[in-house]
Amino acid sequence: MKSAYIRKPVVVNHTKRTITVSNSFMRAATDPNTDEYEMYLKLTASCPNYKVVRAKKHKTKKDDKPQKITYAKMGKYIACLRNADELLDLFEKVKAFAKSQPNPYPMVSRWFFESFPDYGCQPDFDEDGFPIVEANCVSLEAYKQRNEAAKQQNEATKQQEQSTTEQLGA
Repeated sequence: MKSAYIRKPVVVNHTKRTITVSNSFMRAATDPNTDEYEMYLKLTASCPNYKVVRAKKHKTKKDDKPQKITYAKMGKYIACLRNADELLDLFEKVKAFAKSQPNPYPMVSRWFFESFPDYGCQPDFDEDGFPIVEANCVSLEAYKQRNEAAKQQNEATKQQEQSTTEQLGA
């Protein structure tokens, strides 16, 4: 059987119940004399209820929030709000907790954007001059629990994907 060199030809996502294939893999899978054809048959047989999706060439941004914002800018934004003292205290606790992670910035950034979804929008101001913003500040304990649950879910998904890949390769 002939086979073409293909980078990341197949990704099985058990959470979304999809099988994502590259365009080159799909082209090769249409020829019954290729390894890709055999792999495609095994995939669709082992995951009959999964949807086969072609991979996109370029990922688009899901939203227009800035991808990077410094801790200083986060702090300045929070300092402008009415209950800034308690929010800044919570912000410092989140930063301290995040330091226990291998890369703390993504955790703090995720908390900030979840807590302040209006960041980057033009605010209205109340009679005292404070910006009126939607603040969904997540408590540190709730955030820790959600973070741990998300990690466990990611690990479980990775293990499922690995086992499926190993079964297909066997």
